[in-house]
Amino acid sequence: MNYVLSENYERLLSVIRHVVKAMRQDYVASRESSIVRDREEVYKAYYKVTPLTPTTQERPVVFVDAGYHVAESDVASLIFVNIGGCVRDEEGKLRFAGDIGDYPNTESYFIYGRWLEVAGEPKYSVRVIPVEESALLFNEEKALNTSEELTELVNKGFSRALSRERAIKLFKRLVKYIESLLEVAYTVKLAKRVGVNSINVVDGTLARWFGVRQVKFFGFEGLDILKVLTWCTKEQLLDTLTRIYGLVKTTKFTTVARARWLFRSSISSPLGLYTSTGADLAKKAARLIDEGIKKKYGEDLAQETTLLFNRKVHPKTGIWAVRFPLTTDGTVVLHLEAHSLKPVIWYDESSRSIVADPRTADELGILVAGIVEEIMAYRTNSHGLLPHGFMEIDERVRIPLSFYHRLEDIFVQVIREETGEEGHPLEHLFGAFKRIRLGYA
Repeated sequence: MNYVLSENYERLLSVIRHVVKAMRQDYVASRESSIVRDREEVYKAYYKVTPLTPTTQERPVVFVDAGYHVAESDVASLIFVNIGGCVRDEEGKLRFAGDIGDYPNTESYFIYGRWLEVAGEPKYSVRVIPVEESALLFNEEKALNTSEELTELVNKGFSRALSRERAIKLFKRLVKYIESLLEVAYTVKLAKRVGVNSINVVDGTLARWFGVRQVKFFGFEGLDILKVLTWCTKEQLLDTLTRIYGLVKTTKFTTVARARWLFRSSISSPLGLYTSTGADLAKKAARLIDEGIKKKYGEDLAQETTLLFNRKVHPKTGIWAVRFPLTTDGTVVLHLEAHSLKPVIWYDESSRSIVADPRTADELGILVAGIVEEIMAYRTNSHGLLPHGFMEIDERVRIPLSFYHRLEDIFVQVIREETGEEGHPLEHLFGAFKRIRLGYA
C-alpha cells in the first residue's frame, strides 16, 4: 500500500513520531552514561578546534572516488568497480584524467575472486579484468600480470588453519578489500602524474585492511597488495601514502554525535571548524584515559578509546591512520584521516599503560592545519559546502542502478548463450534473474 498517498498517512506519521521520540529519549539517555561522558572529556582534551578561514590554495588537490556493485555466490565474488579522479588547480579549476594524459576520465574493472578445493587443498584465484583496453591503472597485459601476482600472494599467505567456512568468508572480505585498495592505487598513480607536491584525497576511510584480530590469518597485508596494484616499491609507496588523505562523509552515529558535541561546545564560524592536536593535548588525553577510563572500566575499554583518534591500517609495516573531525557548515560532520608512520596515542603492552608521542602529535597537528585549509579553499554551493571536486568526481563514478540492472541483463544473456540453457545456476548471481523469472521490478 502507498501510505504516503493513502488515508493511513496520518496514522503512519503518528507511529513514526512515536518511534522518533523513543529514539531521542534513548539518545539522551546514552549521553548520560559515564563511559560516554568520560570519553567526551578525552575527546575534548585531545582536539583543538579552529575556525576555517578564507585562504589560497598553494598546491594541486587530487580527489579520487569509486563506485561499485557486488555479486556473490557461496564460493565466489564478482565486483564491478568504476573509478576516477580529478585535479583541482590553484585557481580552483578541475581537470580530469583525460585532461592529464591519454586516459579515460573514469575506468571500469571487474574483480573476480573464487575459491576452489583441489586435492583436498584450498586454492584461491583473484583476477582484475579491465573494461577499457588501456587506462591509468592497467592495460590488459599489466592487468593479467597483476592478477597472477595477486593470486600467488593470496595462495602463499592465506592461513591453512582456517575452517572451510571461515576461510571462504575471509576470502570474500579480502576480495572486497582489494576493490577498496584499487581506489588507493589509482590515487597513487594519479598523484605521480600530477607531481610530488600534490595533496591527494580519497573518498572514505584509510582503514581498508583487516583489523588486528584478523590479520594473523594472513602472511601479507594491504601494503603488499598495493605494491602489486601499483608496481611500486615499498619505499615509493610509503613516500606517496604520507601524502594521501581520506575524507570520510559517512561514519558511525556515535562518532558523528561526539564530533557535533565538540563543535557545538566550541566557537562558531561561518566557514566551518576543523580540529588538530598537539603535544600537550595528546599527553593530557593519554593521562585521562590511563588514570580515568582504564582504572574505571579496564584495559580493553581504554585501548578501544585510543581508536577514536588513530588505528593501524597496515599492521605489519606499522602504518596508522590518524583521524580529525571537521565541519563545513556547523551541521555536516566530516573526518579527515592522515597516514602516519607512528601513532599519536596508543596502548603500550610492555608498560600496560596509555602513552602519547608528543613529537608526532605536534607534527601531525601542524600538517593537518595546513592541509584542511587548502582542501577547503574552494567549495561547492551544494548542501554541506563540501570541497570543490569532491562531489564532482563522486557523481562521475557513481553507478546508477539502471545501468547495473542493464549490466546484469547482459550477463544473464551471455550465460544463456554460453550454456545453452535458461535458469543456469550462474544466473542466480544476478538480480536480473530474479526480475525476469520472479517479476520483481
